[in-house]
Amino acid sequence: MLKLLVIDDEHVVREGLKTIIDWEKYGYYVCGEGTDGRDGLKKIRTLQPDLVLVDIKMPGLSGIEVIKETRKEEKGFGTKFIILTGYSDFEYAQKAIQLQARSYLLKPIDEDELIETIIRIRQEIERDSKLKKIRENEVTNITNIKELYDAIDDGDFEKLDIVFTEMEEFFKQGHITIEDIKEFCVQCFMEIKDKFTFNYYDKKEEITPNEVVIKNINNRKSLHELLEYIKDEMITISSILCENSSEHAIRRIINYINTNYYKDLKVETLGEIFHYNSAYLGKLFKNYTKQSFNTYLDKVRIEKAKELLLGSDLKVYQVSEKVGYRNIDYFYTKFRKYEKLSPNQYKNKSKKKRE
Repeated sequence: MLKLLVIDDEHVVREGLKTIIDWEKYGYYVCGEGTDGRDGLKKIRTLQPDLVLVDIKMPGLSGIEVIKETRKEEKGFGTKFIILTGYSDFEYAQKAIQLQARSYLLKPIDEDELIETIIRIRQEIERDSKLKKIRENEVTNITNIKELYDAIDDGDFEKLDIVFTEMEEFFKQGHITIEDIKEFCVQCFMEIKDKFTFNYYDKKEEITPNEVVIKNINNRKSLHELLEYIKDEMITISSILCENSSEHAIRRIINYINTNYYKDLKVETLGEIFHYNSAYLGKLFKNYTKQSFNTYLDKVRIEKAKELLLGSDLKVYQVSEKVGYRNIDYFYTKFRKYEKLSPNQYKNKSKKKRE
């Protein structure tokens, strides 16, 4: 049975999540609950759950901060997260994806959607366990997975070819059975596919079904045939995802902004990094997100500022600098624009609500 931890600052919500479905029927048991972000993080450290249901908005530490801290600290236990929120806006979804949350569910929780999600996650955990054993037996090293992911994401078929050539040489030098390599190829394909279809869900149906890939892998007799087949599948995934190159580029740019919001970001800077004319990139960004680059960046920064104001002891000027505003007056102006309150007013109002 897999361990499930529920984190939400509302008692009634926690009780509801624990009883909404028969968890044991789907291979889970509730090992504990967290009453807020900080308590939840402590429980993660001590209980090391396989799956965590966490609310995105909580006092102390937000769900986003809980995931971040867990990712920094976890030593060998690959905790999966499902983000729960009543906020359906674009920025929150992007943050969850950026932090590799396995799903993003809106309250009130749909029972069927939850069941579908936890079944998928259980299968992922089981695959991860198999893949870990394969890696520990020196079938391959994790660097190749990272290189594969980057090559597919970039549409770099030459790099993909190099990675598979290196893999073939590695396998030839080791004392590894063809069956072990086939098992690795199955896990590798599923891991890569899962990572990409989480970000590009609408493309999922265009990628070869798992059962077909498994059958084709098992039918390959030689190492070279096997790796050539998997390489072709990876090229197919990359081609499908890059069909709309503009959309693909904007997705990558959004991920970059979400990670680097505290830097001095400008459209011109992103144009240089991603090889786009800045004027064209600005229009492209607005067409895709329905808001300008500056508006999107401001919203990301203000959301992060709100988290820091409530979840840290930083002064307002320190928060301003942390999220990328070097001018405190400019920060106040932007904060008022989006929150209709000053940073201090927002902090005090939130404290009163919690009291």
